[in-house]
Amino acid sequence: MYHREMGFTLIETLVGLLVTLIVLSMTSPLLHFMNTNSYHSELETRQFFLYVQQEINRSTDLFIGTSYVEMTDPDNRIIRIELFKDSVRRRVDGKGHEILLTAVNEINFKWNSNSLSIEVKKEGDTYEKQIHVSPKQ
Repeated sequence: MYHREMGFTLIETLVGLLVTLIVLSMTSPLLHFMNTNSYHSELETRQFFLYVQQEINRSTDLFIGTSYVEMTDPDNRIIRIELFKDSVRRRVDGKGHEILLTAVNEINFKWNSNSLSIEVKKEGDTYEKQIHVSPKQ
């Protein structure tokens, strides 16, 4: 009678080792992907700066406070960009609001001769932007 011993063969061991190596090689990139920094906050802030710059370029009049900037657009509407709770909002003629930036701790506007300096503190980072303001006619 033929009796077969149940045990691991060399081929079974090599296949198991190959599967283990494949799984380990796939987990390394996944762990790296999970640990990468998110640039969402920086991108959101840069878009905010561009939006403010566009609004200022279109405006006919400009008034700058420490925590807000107010401008008049070509349609004679007063646009105000200000800190509201933990967000920066845009209001038109004092009505409604549009959220431009979230998770903001502090925002400061400063006038430096012919440019507007904006400093935004959010999520432990500080972002700054200088916007050149051309003389209004």
